[in-house]
Amino acid sequence: MSRDLKVLLIRPRAILLLCFAFLLSACASRPGPAGGDSELMARYRAYAEAVAAGDLEVAIQYVPASKRQRLESMSESEARAALSVLSPISDLGFKMEWFDGEEAILIVTATVAENDGTGRIKMLREEGDWQILSEMWNLGSGSEFLEERDPPRTDAQKAAIRKLEERGYPMPSGDHLVGSADQGDLEAVRLFLEAGFSIESRDGGGGGTALISASSSGHPHVALFLIEQGADINATDETNSTPLMRAVDDCDMTEVVEVLIARGARLDIKSAGGRTALDLAGWGNCPRNAELIRAAER
Repeated sequence: MSRDLKVLLIRPRAILLLCFAFLLSACASRPGPAGGDSELMARYRAYAEAVAAGDLEVAIQYVPASKRQRLESMSESEARAALSVLSPISDLGFKMEWFDGEEAILIVTATVAENDGTGRIKMLREEGDWQILSEMWNLGSGSEFLEERDPPRTDAQKAAIRKLEERGYPMPSGDHLVGSADQGDLEAVRLFLEAGFSIESRDGGGGGTALISASSSGHPHVALFLIEQGADINATDETNSTPLMRAVDDCDMTEVVEVLIARGARLDIKSAGGRTALDLAGWGNCPRNAELIRAAER
C-alpha cells in the first residue's frame, strides 16, 4: 500500500477522534443542562416554590435533618421568616454548579423585587437527596464573589462550616467570627475556630479582633475562651485600644481584666485619644478594675 493511500485511510479516523474529544470537552465544560433543570436546580426550584407559597411542611423536606430540627423548634412564623431569605423571587434561572463530594454549590439568577439578583445555594447530599443548607444573594452588580470556590478544608473543618451555615452564615468569614464574638455567641466562635478561621481575624469596619469585640461588648465568657485559645492580648483596633482598654470601663468585666493582667497585658499603651487603661477604668467609674491596674504597676 502506498504511503499516500495510508495517509488517506488514517486521516478520517484521526479527524473523527479529534471531533469526539472536542465534543466531550464541550460537554464537560458546559455550565448548565441543555434539556431542562439539573438535579440541583430542580430541587432548589421546588424548595423556592414551597417557600414562596408559605408551605412550611413541604419546604422543610428540602433542608438537612439538623436544620429541619432547628426549624421545627421555632414557632411557625419564625420558621417561615428563617426560610424566606428574599421575596418576592421570580424568573429563577440556572447559572452554574459545582460539586465537592457530598457538597455542592448552585449559582442561580432571579428577579428580586424588580432587581437583578444572583444567588449562591449551598447544598448537601443526605440519604441520596440534595438538600438546601444555606443561600446567599446579591442584588445588582458585583456578584462575582458568590462564584468563588471554597478553599480546601479538612473533614472536621467542613463539618464546622456546615454547622455555621445551619446557624445562618451562608458564606462564613473572619468578619463573622468577630461579629459572633461581639454578640456573645460562644458556640459560633468555637465553630469559626474549628472551621479554620484565624483567631486574629479582623472585622472590615473597625479593624478589631474577636477578643477586642468580646471585651468591648461585655461578654466575659467569650473573652475568657479566646484568651485560653491564645488570642493576642495586646492587639489594637483602629483607636489603638487593646482588649484590656476595652474591658476596664465595664465593671462587669473584672474577671477578664484580672486574666488579661495576669497574662501580661501591657498597661502603658495609650489610645488615639491619649488615655491609658487606668484612665479608662476611672472614666468608667470601675474602682476594682483601677485597683487591679495599680497593683500590677507596682
